[in-house]
Amino acid sequence: MKSILGIVQKYYPEVTSVKDAKKGVTIEVTKGDSKNSKSNAPRECALARACSRRFGGAIVSISRAYIIHGRKALRYTVGQAISREVVSFDRNHDFAPGMYRLLPPSPTVRLAKDSRKRPSGRRAKGSSRVKRTVHRTVRVRDL
Repeated sequence: MKSILGIVQKYYPEVTSVKDAKKGVTIEVTKGDSKNSKSNAPRECALARACSRRFGGAIVSISRAYIIHGRKALRYTVGQAISREVVSFDRNHDFAPGMYRLLPPSPTVRLAKDSRKRPSGRRAKGSSRVKRTVHRTVRVRDL
């Protein structure tokens, strides 16, 4: 599995750290942002263009957004309204203009400060492994 920093560096190689945002941010998406953008491109979609216009750079996926500030990236959670617009944009090149809010990650999905504090992933004695099925939505960006 790729690291979060590795994903961000794929689009912005100069970034050296990724941190969780502490406050939400409101972004205005205009018709021009939608018109001059590309589908299935996390760095060039309508919301990413609006963020770039305001902050300098952005990567937007269905569940997360990264706003670039020089060598740092701030990680945000994408709400349902934005998530639906991203899917609509990727399929039909249609992102509704308006005000959208990126939220700070909740405590349960924040980046760990120390990798030793993460759960080890070991199973309890006698437990069996459950096979997870993953559904991938077609014609929608995937980081």
